[in-house]
Order: sequence, then structure tokens, then C-alpha cells
Amino acid sequence: KASSLILSWNSEVFKNHFSEFKQQSVDIKDFPKEVGVLFLEALYGGDIEVKQSQFREVNKIAHSFKVTWMSEKCADIFAEFCDIPKDSIAMSFLFEEALYSECTLKIEILMDILVPKFWKIDNVAE
Repeated sequence: KASSLILSWNSEVFKNHFSEFKQQSVDIKDFPKEVGVLFLEALYGGDIEVKQSQFREVNKIAHSFKVTWMSEKCADIFAEFCDIPKDSIAMSFLFEEALYSECTLKIEILMDILVPKFWKIDNVAE
């Protein structure tokens, strides 16, 4: 269980859910349990560390519940992933996440981060 005050402080979605709809609980079963726990711990602690394997779900939950600081942190983490030496698997992950974010979540920031980094790599290689 989580405090409605903490949840509301971090998210307009939670705030509306508790105040306007007079709900006393929120179900986040659409996300893996590990991500739900990580999400709640982050709301209480004010920071989040995300592994590459958790990135999509954490980014999705942050945007779904409109937790602005966490969405911004996901963009920062993605930028760090872009700075890691690239092999074909890492590059595939980056492009898949950027496309998923843009096409499914309707968020362009990851593509905005990714394209200039690869543009710079391509121009340096020439």
C-alpha cells in the first residue's frame, strides 16, 4: 500500500483519482510487479535507477501516470544509454525504444535524443 498523499504529490493522475473520483486505491497491475515496486519506491525516494531491461516499462509507467520528474529522468537515462559504446544489439535496443516511445506513447523526446547522437557518429566516421 502507498500513501495517497505521496502518490498525489508526484502525479496529477493519482491526484485526480483520489480527489475527483473519490477512489481509495489504484491498481497498477498492467505493469510487471518489479516495475510497480520500483515505481512506488521512486515516488517515495524521489529518484530512480533503471536497468536497460526495465527501461520500456518504467518509461511507460512514468508517462501513463504523468510523473514528470520520472519521465525526464527516463530521458536522461536513455541519453546515457546512447553514450555507451554501441554494438548492433545496443543500437537495436536504442532504436526500438525510441520508436516504441514515439509510436505507442506519442512521445518524441527519445528520438530527439537518439538521432543527433547517431548523426554525430556517422559524420565523424567519414
